[in-house]
Amino acid sequence: AILILRGVNLNQGEEPDDMVSVRFWIERDLVIGVWSRRIFAVSDVVDSIERGNLPISPAELISRICFRLADRAEPIIADLSEKMDALEEIAEKTSYSRSRKGLIEIRQSSSNFRRYLVPQRDALTTMAIEDLSWLDDRQAGRIREAAERITRLGEELDALKDRAMIAHDEILSERADRMNRTMLLLAAVTTIFLPLGLITGVLGINVGGMPGADNPAAFWIVCAGLGVLGVLAWLYVKRSNMMD
Repeated sequence: AILILRGVNLNQGEEPDDMVSVRFWIERDLVIGVWSRRIFAVSDVVDSIERGNLPISPAELISRICFRLADRAEPIIADLSEKMDALEEIAEKTSYSRSRKGLIEIRQSSSNFRRYLVPQRDALTTMAIEDLSWLDDRQAGRIREAAERITRLGEELDALKDRAMIAHDEILSERADRMNRTMLLLAAVTTIFLPLGLITGVLGINVGGMPGADNPAAFWIVCAGLGVLGVLAWLYVKRSNMMD
């Protein structure tokens, strides 16, 4: 059998979601593994073998590696969940918009992990049900246990993705609310100043016969009328709840 797995990248200076692949050629008495970068889960199993904890079969070796891959990934996924908890706490005090950058990073990381872990679960499940001469029922059960472990990690990533989507929807909702408030404010200002602008525009035309042109008090009378009209327009806006 040929089995391709991936593990979190824990090498110094690398991103954990830049998953490291490891490829196995598996026979009854032989397992050949190939990987280009160090993968700590495999190193853990190799160290255990060097200490005398030998696997009894190729399937036992593969299941150990799968469990260690899950063990290494679990703290990283838990850290993402804790970061999401922190962003939600910040959002309760302020808003999600201030934590938008961190939210994007969480969504990208969780998507990258899920993209590789879910197919890995399917590969192990398929391997467990294949008719392989070197895979007995006990060892197939171990492979299925490893697949279930990865399934739980996938479920955590799904929950994290749902939480991130809810936060993203909250950001869109906050933006829509701000836009609506701005539009309402513009509508209220327009309602107040549009009739005032119309009247001053009419009075500003430079033609003969304008009423009050020879009256020294006409300017103050017009100003008082505009003030009263402005107050009435403001009361109308207030009563129509345009500012709420």
